[in-house]
This record gives sequence, structure tokens and C-alpha cells, in this order.
Amino acid sequence: MCGIVAFYDPKINEKQAVIGKMMATIKHRGPSSDGYYTNDEVALGFRRLSIIDLRGGTQPIYNEDKTRAIIFNGEIYNFKPLREQLIKAGHTFTTKADTEVLLHGYEEWGMDGLLKKVRGMFAFLIWDDNNKTLYGARDFFGIKPMYYSNQDGHLLVGSELKSFLEYPKFKRELNVEAVKPYLMNQYNDLEETFFKGVYRFPAGHWFEYKDGEMKTHQYWDAEYKENSLSFEETLKRINDDLKETVDLYRNADVKVGAFLSEGIDSSYLTTLLNPDDVFSVSFDDSTYDEASKAKALADINHWKFFSDKVDADEAMRDFPEMQYHMDEPDANPSIIPLWYLCKLARKHVTVALSGEGADELFAGYVNYGMHTHNDLIKVFTSELKKLPKNKQVKLAHKIKKMPNFPGKVHMYTNLAEPSEFYVGQSVIYDMDYPTIFTSKDANGILRDKYKNDLTVNGIYQEDFKKVKNIDEVKQMQY
Repeated sequence: MCGIVAFYDPKINEKQAVIGKMMATIKHRGPSSDGYYTNDEVALGFRRLSIIDLRGGTQPIYNEDKTRAIIFNGEIYNFKPLREQLIKAGHTFTTKADTEVLLHGYEEWGMDGLLKKVRGMFAFLIWDDNNKTLYGARDFFGIKPMYYSNQDGHLLVGSELKSFLEYPKFKRELNVEAVKPYLMNQYNDLEETFFKGVYRFPAGHWFEYKDGEMKTHQYWDAEYKENSLSFEETLKRINDDLKETVDLYRNADVKVGAFLSEGIDSSYLTTLLNPDDVFSVSFDDSTYDEASKAKALADINHWKFFSDKVDADEAMRDFPEMQYHMDEPDANPSIIPLWYLCKLARKHVTVALSGEGADELFAGYVNYGMHTHNDLIKVFTSELKKLPKNKQVKLAHKIKKMPNFPGKVHMYTNLAEPSEFYVGQSVIYDMDYPTIFTSKDANGILRDKYKNDLTVNGIYQEDFKKVKNIDEVKQMQY
């Protein structure tokens, strides 16, 4: 990964010194090299982890007359054909890096046109000195982080919140509204971060900032279209798409490995990639040991298998550092194995493919309403689902009020509107305790200034309104 940071503030004279301090806080994101651009209005800073064009991809990268500069974190998987198009259109490239495709693509097609053509994960900033405007964009799903603060006539943008702390005018104020959502959902899922006035820039959007005014534009949103493909045709389409995607991930001038567990997602993707090196971790508690099955697959495919074992004391010792790099409190237990997996892999490769994102693409497990192993309950519920939707919902409301009985949760979640009960996938759904802390629980232990009326389900309602007329599973997936 790389790291980007920038600020717009005409009143700061020592921009180079300030951007240098901000860049230093994210050195871990890019140990290979750094670079910066400053003028009277703006400062851009960059930390690089070299993956493509190891010698020539240093940033910022400029256009032909140096009136435009770009800093970029991510990877554009289809940059090679786009590069050819831009060369034919008359643009001159000085590097072989995918970064430069974004810069010349902006010049040729504008932000909207460029973002309709690229495939990849990205967060980038472009300063255009011709119109004194800062442009920025974040990828379709928000894989690459981008935070911003737009206050008092100045703008901060960056890959990590900690870089903002070195900006001399930054106000270190706690967003008290974020504490309760964290308790309920293991992380803060508000748009505003734990720092008051600092926000996550939304996925699938780009912005333009000029003379203290920020305008945000949406360039992409998920669309759900029904098709008539058979089960076998669907499997083939998924397989073909994943093969093509994995092939695109090979675009690197460094060694590419893979994270491997016993799960279907990482096992399948690693098989498609067929790397030389694979990585896995296990714990001193054998209940969570996936390394042995991962090694069995590695042996079958003749991959070099690297593994490490983590004990509880080690995890607790390293936990503060994990949270430091998360920027905000995050109680997802998967952070722990991923931390050690990344440390192990970094000793041998620069890039690694993982199975992360499979639950988002395929809607996980519980979203399909499978809350029972009893076949009779499943069959009975499937017959109830043939009722008109309004009758299903009324029946669901009656079921919810009943005393507990076998199959109650399964029947309710299959018949009710998802917007009534969905609370994410952090825990298996329980009607009495849908989250680790209910809204009432959280308010019961918080001091008055941290209490509010927020519920996890309530936070999702605006999203549900956008997709209220599509299939229930797709609503929850969105």
C-alpha cells in the first residue's frame, strides 16, 4: 500500500515543513520513497510502497507542462489498455506506472469520464493549477481509505486520520456521538469519525475543492439486475469473472503471494492465482486452527507454505499497536490473525491476495435466512413465503410477539422486511439481543453526554430506502 495526505490552506506559509510532518506519520504505508508538491494554496504529500515501475513511479507525477500533479494510493488493473488509448490521443508518458494513467485520463476525459473507465482500488488527489482546483476520488467499494475535514476555509485529506494530528490548526475534539455505535456494532459506522468534523469520504464518489468550497459527486452505485441464467450458467459466469480478476491482480513488478485459510474463498482464489508462496496463521487454541488444512492444500498444489502460531499473551501485547494502525477503535476479532498474517507475508512478498470481500459479494451466510437446521421448519417457512408480501409482513409481526419456539427466528427473518431487523453480520441474529450491546444497554452504561437515540438498525434505514423494491438478500447485501 501507499499513503497520501494533502491540505488546502493559503494562510500557512511553511507548507513543506507541515506536509513533511504529516507524511512522517504514515511512513509505514510507504517505506520505499516519498515526495511532495506545494504552492501558495495547497500541499500534497506521498509515501510509496513500490509495486509497479519500481524505478520510475515516484510521486507526485506531473503532466507534460507540470500544471497538474497527482498522488495516488491503490492499483488500476486495466491501466495498460487505457495507457494505449491515451498515447494514441497524444499524451506523453514519462513512467510505466498506473498512476500516470489517472492523471492523463483526467485531462482527456474529465473526472466522470475517467472514473467510468477504470477498474481498481484507489484513492487519489489531483491538483490542477490551471483552475486552482483540488480533485479527489475513492474507489467503488471504498477499499482504499480516504478521510477529510472541511472546516474554517481549509481542507485536509488523507489515507489515515493520524496524519491530521500534525496539521497545526487541527482541532482534537472527540465526536461523542460515535461512542454508542461503536459499542453496538464493534466499530463506528457513522460517516463522521471519532474526531469531530472528520469524515470518511464516501465510496463511489469524487470531489472538487476550490476557493474553500467542496462539491461532491457520485459516479457509481451498486445496481441489481435480475437475469435468467441457470445455476450452472451462474457458476460459469462467476468462475470466468474471478479468473479474469485474478489475472489482472498479477500486474506487479514484485512477487505476489496469497493468504490461505481453510475457507472456500481464500482456497479458491489462491488456486486461481497459483502463487509460489502462501501464508497462514494458527493459534495456541486448536479450536481456531486453520493452518493444518491450509497446508494440506498447499502440499497438493506444491506451494511453499509459511505459517506462524500466535498465543493469547502475544496478541494482547500487540493489540494496542493494532488499534493504532486502525485509526479508530475496532473490536472485530479478525484483526488479530490478519495482523500476524501480514507481518509473516511481508518477510517474503510485497503483495498478497486474500479472500477478504467474499461475504460482501456473496452476501455471507445468515443473510439467506438460514437460522435453523430443521428441515420441517424450512419447508413450512418456504410455503409461508408464497403468501402476498403484505401478509408475510403482518404474520412476521405476530410471530415476533410470540413466546420463543423452535424456528421463531428463522420464520421471522424470512417473512419480515429486512429493514426491520437487519443489524449487520457481526453476530448471529438474536431477536432479544440483535447486537452485542442493544441501544438500551449502551445508554445504560454510558455517561449522559454519550447517550443518544441511535440504533444499529436505524443507521441503515437511508440505505434500505434506496433498494426497498428488490430481493431481500440483495437489500441486506447493499
